[in-house]
Amino acid sequence: PITNAFQLQAEISTRAMPRAAEGGLELGLLQAGNAGYRLLLTPRSDSGATVTLYAVSPRGTQRVVDSAEYTDALADDQPLQVTLARRPNGLMSAALGETQLISVSDGSFNDPFTGVMIANRGGDYAVKRLTLRGTR
Repeated sequence: PITNAFQLQAEISTRAMPRAAEGGLELGLLQAGNAGYRLLLTPRSDSGATVTLYAVSPRGTQRVVDSAEYTDALADDQPLQVTLARRPNGLMSAALGETQLISVSDGSFNDPFTGVMIANRGGDYAVKRLTLRGTR
């Protein structure tokens, strides 16, 4: 199992593609029944991205926990570190590179997580490294 407090880091790169804004890259931690947190990076046509943190219930209902705009270039084929973290007190944070984008408290999940997910919703993405740290 993965502890309820965690830090997930992924080194990614992406290249511009036609209609890339219709897709995105999703990273997350799962509990039984596909429930858990998802961080979705959706490229924008101006080279930035919308970053959205979702909580997905065991029944599949998605709720936006928080979202933010990333204004630096995303689809430039350069390495970028994506970080999603949760502290024991429920404070969630998300960052792209050195830019902290999301900081919000959420208590949706109290049990340990059971898996990690990566989903390409459309686009040209490479995940070069994935690191997961827990609190135990």
